[in-house]
Amino acid sequence: MPYRGSVHDIGPTLTHKVQAIERILAGEPLSEVASALNHSLGDIERYYKTYNQVEMATTICDDISNIAAMTAMSSALVEQYYHLVEKYAPQKMLKNQNRSQTNTNP
Repeated sequence: MPYRGSVHDIGPTLTHKVQAIERILAGEPLSEVASALNHSLGDIERYYKTYNQVEMATTICDDISNIAAMTAMSSALVEQYYHLVEKYAPQKMLKNQNRSQTNTNP
């Protein structure tokens, strides 16, 4: 039985936002994601835009609280998006850029 939090996209459960972004990052077109999740295309585009803000922030900062402050998003949502960046674009993250630079310098 679905809980109200997941149906209405509220509370600490995995949000539709994260489900939408995961589908987009896996290559599904935005229009199909919107249809599958029963959301408007505008909602899906907004979710993707906010995900991209977190992805960009991870290139300069590793701290979820600081990223939340920079993007004006909740720490919970930033943390979920942060994990998607780790999964789908780890090379963009500051913590991994530092490792790459260390490994290439003698």
